[in-house]
Amino acid sequence: MDMPVLRSNMQGRRALVLTCEHASNRLPAPWRWPEADHRLVGDHWAYDPGASELTQELALRLDAPAVLANFTRLLVDPNRATDDQDLFRTVADGRPVRLNEAISDTERAARIAGFWEPYHAAVDAAVKVARPRLLVSIHSYTTNYEGQPRAVELGVLHRGQLPLATAFRDCLARTTGRDVRINEPWSGELGLIYSAERHATTAGCPAMEFEFRNDLLREPGIRREFAGALVSAIDALGF
Repeated sequence: MDMPVLRSNMQGRRALVLTCEHASNRLPAPWRWPEADHRLVGDHWAYDPGASELTQELALRLDAPAVLANFTRLLVDPNRATDDQDLFRTVADGRPVRLNEAISDTERAARIAGFWEPYHAAVDAAVKVARPRLLVSIHSYTTNYEGQPRAVELGVLHRGQLPLATAFRDCLARTTGRDVRINEPWSGELGLIYSAERHATTAGCPAMEFEFRNDLLREPGIRREFAGALVSAIDALGF
């Protein structure tokens, strides 16, 4: 049986839920990578390098439950609404994603029912039990996106939560000495924290999505540094 969701520390006692929508590079059977898409396997287009490891470490250090998607975002993106044009990405680095060419309505429905829906159902279940006061989503991003270099090292994404995002930014910058920015390299105000916002709305709590540059997050020592800084910030802000 396929397992579209991974769970970590589901008995965690803290009133906080961690999610990781792009945790896995895995393309489950019966799908197989077209030869032309092999360039994407292991790349940021397929998943968020380092995000799964960081999420699971945070789950233990925070004593909080974590829900992680166990499939590549190129199969179906759980951080997009079902009517979003990028739910099934068709272009990456200016070239077609062959896996997603000419998807039929039946195929779309199968991917949504088999992967997208179980992921969100698992987060809903975690939220129902934990009754979180904060929902935290963990992601990473590439150093160069379609020719645009990124200097920012850590992003705090939010939608309508500027005071809280600013407090997290200040804590993380002070602790790490890194370049930490609000709503960079993506903006939560543009709907790019879909999953975190969706489940935080259900829980009646704020959502924060933390984005880490993936060249840094791949390094175990730096990943531990980021984990410690985020735990300290969450503790300091009373969550």
